Amino acid sequence: GRVWKKVRRNLLFWQAARDTVQVSVFAPPVEPGQTVRLSVFLHTPEAADSVRTLSRAFQHDAELVGTGCLAREFAHGSALAVHVSVANAAISKARLDFEWRGQPHKLAFDLYIPWECTGGRSPGVVSVGQKDVRVGKIEFALTVLPRRA
Repeated sequence: GRVWKKVRRNLLFWQAARDTVQVSVFAPPVEPGQTVRLSVFLHTPEAADSVRTLSRAFQHDAELVGTGCLAREFAHGSALAVHVSVANAAISKARLDFEWRGQPHKLAFDLYIPWECTGGRSPGVVSVGQKDVRVGKIEFALTVLPRRA
């Protein structure tokens, strides 16, 4: 019992800190013909409340449209790639790369909703990859407001 715990603690000391990574997606409702900013935060589950507050500071009308945890933990310094796709939307740059450091990290994607798009919920997905292997996907729905006449 106790001896093994001490040995294990000494062995783990040499490993980089690892975190459970949660992905939260924020976006305001959007009208057809508009460009909207979709914010994707990667953070630890404990930081979820502060990330929600932070999101409102960046974009007062943004709502949490999707959230979920990645399938495994990541060491600090892990290179991750985040890809976004949304039905009926054009995205200026669909993939962004960054390095996980254990702190909340915000990635911004600009989505253009074409004028022809009908109102309702437009499904989307955020995929997170490491070394070209998908390690998680978070589904969400963008609220598209009815077109004004």
